[in-house]
Amino acid sequence: MTTTAPVTAVDHWAPKGEVKLFLFEKHAGAPGNKPAVLFVHGSSMAGQATFDMKMPGRRYASAMDYFVGKGFDAWCIDMEGYGRSDKKRNLNFDIANGVDDLVAATDYIAKTRGTRKFMVYGISSG
Repeated sequence: MTTTAPVTAVDHWAPKGEVKLFLFEKHAGAPGNKPAVLFVHGSSMAGQATFDMKMPGRRYASAMDYFVGKGFDAWCIDMEGYGRSDKKRNLNFDIANGVDDLVAATDYIAKTRGTRKFMVYGISSG
């Protein structure tokens, strides 16, 4: 399935206790009621910059646009300590902390869009 509906991009903030996590969503048509993919960055990078790249002449430099074009709702997260998410805690942002981030993100998406199943695409430590 391929869609040609206009793509909408939305910024979201998911709570993880006192921490705010940045989520970026792209969808064609109405959000929800479609398969969803959650992109997870590795260390030393941020979600949107990694998975929603723009390059002249390269339509699918954005992995998010590619999946939206195939009928998915696409999300990416900035894990705590990266990108636009909070950086106020002085701790090692390890894989265990990342699991807590993903629980907060998927809980938020489920509450916001009704999504219950996710395909997760991670790179490096993501």
